[in-house]
Amino acid sequence: MQYKVVIIDDERWTREVIKNLVKWDELGLIIVGESSDGDFGLELIQKFKPDIIITDVHMPNMNGIQLVSHLRKSGNDAEILIISGYDDFDYIHSAMKLDVTDYLLKPIKPDELNEQLVCCTKKLDSRSKKEKWDYEIAASGFLEVPWAKQFYDLKASAHDSLYSDDADAIKRVFDDLIQLVDEKGVTSEPKGVMICMYYILMSQLQLFIREKAFTVRDFFGATETSFVFNHDSTSLEMLRFICDLYCKASRDIQISIKNRHRLDIGLIKAYIEENFTESISLEQTASRFYVSKEYLSKTFKATVGVGFSDYVASLRMEKAKTLILEHNIPIKDVGFMVGYIEQPHFYKKFKKYFSMTPGEMKQTLKIDNKSEQ
Repeated sequence: MQYKVVIIDDERWTREVIKNLVKWDELGLIIVGESSDGDFGLELIQKFKPDIIITDVHMPNMNGIQLVSHLRKSGNDAEILIISGYDDFDYIHSAMKLDVTDYLLKPIKPDELNEQLVCCTKKLDSRSKKEKWDYEIAASGFLEVPWAKQFYDLKASAHDSLYSDDADAIKRVFDDLIQLVDEKGVTSEPKGVMICMYYILMSQLQLFIREKAFTVRDFFGATETSFVFNHDSTSLEMLRFICDLYCKASRDIQISIKNRHRLDIGLIKAYIEENFTESISLEQTASRFYVSKEYLSKTFKATVGVGFSDYVASLRMEKAKTLILEHNIPIKDVGFMVGYIEQPHFYKKFKKYFSMTPGEMKQTLKIDNKSEQ
């Protein structure tokens, strides 16, 4: 199983270090976003719903502790690693009270970071297995009421309607369920009957989502469901609530599946052009657009005429040229500014692309300027 990660740190260098130290493929992790402050980090989390969040403590706007506190209060149960340059007991104590996985000190140690990410993935694996087990147990449960057969027939119809890509078909089934509940006076039944119906209907929705290779969090995030168990809640409210979830899951999954087979290359190019100075990759972009990296690679090259990596490299090289010739940026800083962590790698790519080194290009500019004078 692959888990999504968001990195939040106001120091770009730290974000790059994290990206280079983690054994992403080996751990089954993929970066879906990164941010330099807590406010934008929160937006990324709300948009991408990552399984793991790596965040600094001291950041502009919203700091790491405030961010985690906000997430926990809103019901977000992602695994969180806090990284900080401050060995401060108050910060550590606050972080641990918010149920973070660990509080790591800078400079970041590769083994320590990867070990804690292993802990995160193990917790997520365990949680996923428990959810699946709970739902499968509920699905095999039974409703001890005279009208159980009618309920199970409609449950099966609700399951079939999920594949229809037709919200009206789903609503018709739930209208029949609501009518059944109303006719049989379920509101007067023990609370356990309503809760049993809830788990049975939610179990098959959960399994449908898993079958399509998604997770419940992908569609519902931290959607509040505890009201179902409140004393004043009714079976009719519960059925309308679940109907909405069925409609949303069916619609969103169909859209995601269609996107897998109909790529908007223009949109992908725009995404690359906006992010090419970051640690963008074929795998990350494929995940962002819900397609396999093989399909993206093949379609991108067929449409654009060059491969994904070559396209990213060309944008970086042209940007590097502009920084050197027009903005007179020191060469030692240029590679980092266009997305390369290691200077030798940047020099190699630059010379291959322009048939000269950055220094030679800068020298050419000086010669041209002298001749003009």
